[in-house]
Amino acid sequence: RAYGRSIMLGFHAAYSLGGIVGATLAWVGAHGQLPLFVSYLPVVVVLLPAALAGSRWYADATASPGEPAETGDQGKASPASPVVFRLLLPLCLVMTFAYIGDSTVSNWSAKYLQD
Repeated sequence: RAYGRSIMLGFHAAYSLGGIVGATLAWVGAHGQLPLFVSYLPVVVVLLPAALAGSRWYADATASPGEPAETGDQGKASPASPVVFRLLLPLCLVMTFAYIGDSTVSNWSAKYLQD
């Protein structure tokens, strides 16, 4: 609501583009017999600073915890409770690592079987 538009399409587009680019880089690395560390380190070195720099433009970056964001939101934004976030953080971390593990197994199983 703070952005005044749906951002889910942007998330989906970034996820899809990341999947295509990641699969292409993984193919290049596998085809070139590169170790995973060598394949993925340049991506981390580029994307981590980009994500940190991009976080400056989050909608609520300038709003204090008790006030709504100043982006023309028509309704009153309810501030997120830190207690709720702390309760959800372990679940989010488990889901993240489970997804990474599942993707790794499903994507690299053909490579393991081939070798």
